[in-house]
Amino acid sequence: MAGLLVVLGVVGCRPSEVGPSGQADRVNVVAAAGLGEAVAVEIQERLPSGLDFAEPGVRLDDEDLVHEIVAALDVDLPLQPRARCVERYRLRFLLTDGAFRELLYHCADEEAFLRGDQEFWQFMDVHPPQRFRQLIAEQLSLTEP
Repeated sequence: MAGLLVVLGVVGCRPSEVGPSGQADRVNVVAAAGLGEAVAVEIQERLPSGLDFAEPGVRLDDEDLVHEIVAALDVDLPLQPRARCVERYRLRFLLTDGAFRELLYHCADEEAFLRGDQEFWQFMDVHPPQRFRQLIAEQLSLTEP
């Protein structure tokens, strides 16, 4: 009896073929996820095992920096089909009331996406603005050994 071998792998990020076709919806992530009340941002990188994120990660408490990161996302962005790759970072936006909102983020070469588990995403991603990508990259470069 012949065996069946199934191999799953991710070779770069590609837009998913799954999702609403012709989706032209846009979303303001700040408004929809309630990020306007953010007082801190934690950035955690996925562990090499791929199963979880490193704790504690980088915590950004500087009020001006947090405001700038949030402001960079405070625009209408087109929702696009979910990329078929695993996100590299988890961004936790800590709010004034003690709650937090998590977004998953990936940036590599020209591929970048932001996604979350809030209902408005509907298995879609957004391509984050260049300024947002730049701010996150700057913070990550400050923590590299």
